[in-house]
Amino acid sequence: MAEVLNDSIVDNDLLEKLTIIIPSFERSSFLKRTLKYWSNFKVKIIAVDGSNNSLDKTFLSNLPKNIKYINNKSGFYTRLLLATNLVETEYVMLGWDDEFYIPSALKSCLVNLSRNSDLISCTGRAIAFNYDNQIVRGYDIYPELKDLNLDDANPSVRIKKHFLNFIPAHLFAISKSFIWKIIAKGVFSKEYKFYASFELQFEFLLPFANKSLSIPELMWLRSMEAEKVRGTSTKKFLSTTHSIWWHNEENNKDKQDFIERMKKICLEINAIKKTNHIPDIETNFDFYSKRKKKKGSLFFRLYLMLLKYLPGTIKHFVKRILQNFGYGSSILKKQVFNKIFSLKGSAELLELDGVKVDFNELEKIEKIVSNFHANNKK
Repeated sequence: MAEVLNDSIVDNDLLEKLTIIIPSFERSSFLKRTLKYWSNFKVKIIAVDGSNNSLDKTFLSNLPKNIKYINNKSGFYTRLLLATNLVETEYVMLGWDDEFYIPSALKSCLVNLSRNSDLISCTGRAIAFNYDNQIVRGYDIYPELKDLNLDDANPSVRIKKHFLNFIPAHLFAISKSFIWKIIAKGVFSKEYKFYASFELQFEFLLPFANKSLSIPELMWLRSMEAEKVRGTSTKKFLSTTHSIWWHNEENNKDKQDFIERMKKICLEINAIKKTNHIPDIETNFDFYSKRKKKKGSLFFRLYLMLLKYLPGTIKHFVKRILQNFGYGSSILKKQVFNKIFSLKGSAELLELDGVKVDFNELEKIEKIVSNFHANNKK
């Protein structure tokens, strides 16, 4: 079992070894909030903004050198491929323009990664948050991250274990760049026509590459304030799940291309690591698709119908209700929680469960979110 390392004193310069890639599209206010936040830390930021208009020059001129902003009107995949090629640090992670990642928890993940050569990615626990009635609400999300430790020596065992209890544990984790960049270049070179295909690819390929770990520390504040906007292309595939796409015979050619591309990436990983693991792409994704198909709920199908047929005003109202009960903004989550707490209250519940929480930083983030919405309301 991989050892969880938590140093009470961590070198602040460790954050200089991390790059966070942040894609954005027509959400300048959220992006500005995020870039302002990271201006106070040594993390390298690469923001790739696909908006028609760039952020204003005055704002950009005041950003520190650790933040690189690129306005590029290309598609979501092209922008992420561009950012991947600019990563020069030892560690990297993907982030969204409206979310927060606790710096002290990032440092803890970096300590674990730096001291364990078999560890390819590391993440922490998560809380979702929203702003409602002048309060930053927080609630549990991704409880499956608790004690997640994919430490088997066999990559096939790691992947099967992960797909048995699937959770986005790797896409938004910190990873070692030398492998992550190989994966990203392969994945973002082609988009497949089902929802969040890149997420599923990363969630297979990183556990294939090596071991991964979730530490008992609050790291990820998952925003439910607004629908995630990546660009125009991904919206077209919102109602097509992997299971639907995988079992549709019309997609057989693309499906075979998907399998071959994944195999190629795995072989590149083998070459870098000097290993000879045989990737069983088709069996694992067939297993995953059948499990998801069995677990597919009536609520999910109704939600997709709502997205497609309801008028915009009613659709927005329904989304807000679903968000406040623990559902994602763009894809239905199969979790409903009995009570929504304040952000601090949700963190205190995690702390009671043995999770380390940086309450000082959490309070700062809560104020940032509150001020953001108060100012936007004005």
